[in-house]
Parts: sequence; structure tokens; C-alpha cells
Amino acid sequence: MTYFIEARGLAEFDALLKSLGEAVAPAAASAINDTAAYARTLGSKKIRQRFNFKAGYLSGRLGVTRRASTGELEATVTGRDRPTSLARFAQGAPSFGKQRTAPKVRVSTSGGGQAIRNGFFMRLRKGSSAVSSENSNVGIAVRLAEGERVRNKRQMVPISNNLYLLYGPSVGQIYRTEAEKTVDEVSAHLAGRFSHYLQRSI
Repeated sequence: MTYFIEARGLAEFDALLKSLGEAVAPAAASAINDTAAYARTLGSKKIRQRFNFKAGYLSGRLGVTRRASTGELEATVTGRDRPTSLARFAQGAPSFGKQRTAPKVRVSTSGGGQAIRNGFFMRLRKGSSAVSSENSNVGIAVRLAEGERVRNKRQMVPISNNLYLLYGPSVGQIYRTEAEKTVDEVSAHLAGRFSHYLQRSI
């Protein structure tokens, strides 16, 4: 799913086109593209303030997927909707075999880590259909007892009988929430950039 940031004031562009002529559309397209990059950077910052993602991890999973042109004055910032392996949020190095310890994860930047009851680190086959390479072929799994249930099965992927891989929220899921909080900042940036490019054109 793609989330669109609606910048306030874009409806006035039609009136400006009539009054200022051909200079408006190129200025608007440049301003929107600048603002899309700004919105992406701001979104990444907001996400990292609340969740333990690294900037480098987000760089390939949150980006400008559509740029504006003079014929299409719209740009899109998209966050990937594939769930994030819970191993991405693990505290400490993974342990395996007889020496393995229960994983402890910290998804949110607030509060401490949380131990995964009955959970363990699991080496995964490269290219496994259940996971992507995002977790460096290590996942956190849990084996449920017969008849045992969990509250949020949307963040679990079955890999064998009663064995599940655990996931956290996707980048896209978080970004949609955080983007709604940045509308005023993004709109102000758009207005400033539009004025800048328009003054250069006329």
C-alpha cells in the first residue's frame, strides 16, 4: 500500500497557472520533487525517533517512488509493506545450539528490551520464501505447544508444524502513521520551495 502526503495549497496552482503563465508548472514540479525528498528524510527521522531502525536500513525501504513533472504535479513517498524480521531488533549477538539463550528485542526506542518467551534464534536458508535477506539469514522463531495461541498472528509466519517466525511492524505501516504528523511541516516546505523556484523563473 502506498501512502500519499497531501500538501495543502496545491489546489491553488490552477489559478496561479492562469495568472503567471508557463513559469508556474516547472516551478511547481521542482518544488514538489524537493519536498518529496524532504518528506522522505523527515519521515525517516520520525520513524527512528520511535523505533530502533538504522538510517541505512530505511534508505532502501523508504523512498520517493514517483517524481512530479510539469504534466503530473504529484510525487509519492512509499514505505515498504513487508513485515520486518524481529531479529532486526534483537539486543546482543544471536546464539545457537546448546548455548543458545532466549532472544531479547527492543522494537521501540522507549522502554527496555523484551524477552521472547519460548523464542530462539534460527538460521535461515538464503532466499527462503518465508523471509528476505533483510535479516542476514537469521530469524527469531517460537514453537507453540499443541493448542497454544498468540494474540497477534499477523506478525507470525508458519514454517513448520507449530513453528513460527516472528516479525515486527513494516516500514510502510509505521510511515503511514508518522507521515500524518508531518503534513504542516511538509506543506510549509513546499510553499517555501515553490516561491523560491517561481522567483527564479519570472
